[in-house]
Amino acid sequence: MKYFKTLIIHTLFICNAYSQVTSNIDEFTSNLDYYNSFGSGTGTVNTSINQTEFSSGNSSLNINYSFNAGTNSFFTLLRNYGTTQQDYSYLVTGFSIDHKGGNVNDQISIRVWEDINGNGTFDGEDEVYQSTNTAIGTTDWTTSTFDLNSFTKVVGAGNEQIDLNRIRAWDIKISNTTSYAHSENVLVDNFSLESSYTPPTSGSAKLNGAFIQLWNTSGCKCGEWTQAQWDSEFQEMKDAQIDYLVVQYSIYHDLSWYSPSNIPTVVYKMNTLNYIVAAAEKVNMQVHFGLYFDETWNSSDKASANTYSNILSKHKLVIDELWDLFGTSSAFGGWYIPQELNDLEWQDDPEKSLLFQWVKDVTDYIETKSTTKPVMIAPFFNLWQPADKLEAWYNELLQTAPNLDRVYPQDGVGITLKNPEYHIPLYYSAIKRACDNNGRTFGATIETFHQTSGWPVNNESFAASSTDIETLKKQLWNAGEQQPYEMIQFAWSYMQPNLNGASTQLYNDYSNYIEVITSFKNVDLVGSNSISVYPNPTTGKLLINSKYTFRQIRIYNINGLLLLSSELKQVDLNSLKSGIYLLEIELDDIVINKRIVKK
Repeated sequence: MKYFKTLIIHTLFICNAYSQVTSNIDEFTSNLDYYNSFGSGTGTVNTSINQTEFSSGNSSLNINYSFNAGTNSFFTLLRNYGTTQQDYSYLVTGFSIDHKGGNVNDQISIRVWEDINGNGTFDGEDEVYQSTNTAIGTTDWTTSTFDLNSFTKVVGAGNEQIDLNRIRAWDIKISNTTSYAHSENVLVDNFSLESSYTPPTSGSAKLNGAFIQLWNTSGCKCGEWTQAQWDSEFQEMKDAQIDYLVVQYSIYHDLSWYSPSNIPTVVYKMNTLNYIVAAAEKVNMQVHFGLYFDETWNSSDKASANTYSNILSKHKLVIDELWDLFGTSSAFGGWYIPQELNDLEWQDDPEKSLLFQWVKDVTDYIETKSTTKPVMIAPFFNLWQPADKLEAWYNELLQTAPNLDRVYPQDGVGITLKNPEYHIPLYYSAIKRACDNNGRTFGATIETFHQTSGWPVNNESFAASSTDIETLKKQLWNAGEQQPYEMIQFAWSYMQPNLNGASTQLYNDYSNYIEVITSFKNVDLVGSNSISVYPNPTTGKLLINSKYTFRQIRIYNINGLLLLSSELKQVDLNSLKSGIYLLEIELDDIVINKRIVKK
């Protein structure tokens, strides 16, 4: 059965099936986000969140409205993002919305509002575009799709085309096609964009490294592990083909995770990093050392030079001690700057120039220790800037800090705000272009958790659980399309075997995935000189020649289902759809797997 299990997953990774993307913009979870007004005519509009009837997610927007008598009456519900420009530009073909109820004589349409200069107001260069109208009044949930080509300009004096990466607002327009007064109720849900991007549904991308946050009582609970425990954990990582560990911080506030330390502000000293380095050496893995971190960074004044100079001085002390302690170790892989960069706090000067200079100062100092140990950041983007602006931002950062070697942005899927099939290709491709333009290394940080509490899920404290393998594969495959140098998992505790049931399940599932894609890379290598299969690709007939005794063939689909078997060396595949299949050839003393393509 183990062979059949591997066989099934082989087919999963070689099928080239694709589907286009629907990326949700709003699932209508808060009634506070929408402003209603009548653009023509009069009436009333009241909205509320309906948590019992919805087409997706957990809620819909209930719109209770009335039109007074009059012609050409309509009202709108506006969602405004202020100065945050939304980027709807990635191969977008249109928008869609689900609706239920309403008057059969009323119609719904979508309007999008530009903000070219990002000042949050409607200026002369901005334009508003509206889709065609479609009828409401259905008794069941109905999805209406509005082709991008159907949008026409309503107002504005810009460039006469929708700038989809400069959208500050959108609204839902409900129009009365009659002159009669009436009252009604309509539900709307799942406002989305439609993209022609075809995400991969298979692949062999894998993780190369893992982040770890050192804690004594939470997370990995590994701060007080013994050498033997670290040796065992590194073997688990090695078995999952993880080659290096990124320790997020080496000193956290007044606690040093290595010993000895003579830094004056350090009160508590532990041997954790000493154990980690020793364990890494035993299995030929590497460690990337995070520098100093404390939580004040998140709330500090980013426009103050003191914020950066204080952290810089602490970083230098940590760099000195880490290099003196571990610089000669074969496990010393590189450095990591743990302060998280984002796309909100440093958009403009003086914050931006202060940050860029600080990154330069940190990386320049590291360069004095070694020119061969790379320096890495794992920044975060939260859709606060369009992708082209973010690309320009990274271009400027990398030009300012020439010794910053690696940029491995977090994919943001774990916090539930990012769609791996839309936001990853849009933003990763932009950041990668900046890295390529400046001769730096682009990688990916893959969030292997699913947030269950805390912003943006709710207003409670942060909580998360391990993701599932299907989500992780989707993240890996879509990130892999951008050809990152490496992919790092965040964080190890969400995939740590024997920490809890969910993390153990993810580790086991990922280990199976690794086993299969590794085996898949060897398909056609074993026995390749002993048998020939042609034509491949084929439009129908398949011929098999072998110098060994032929017994039978079996062909499986992407679900591991046996589609046909034959004891003949000529097989008719006309009954199969176009795609990639796994051919299993049974000879006298060997079974050979080969990929076949049906056109």
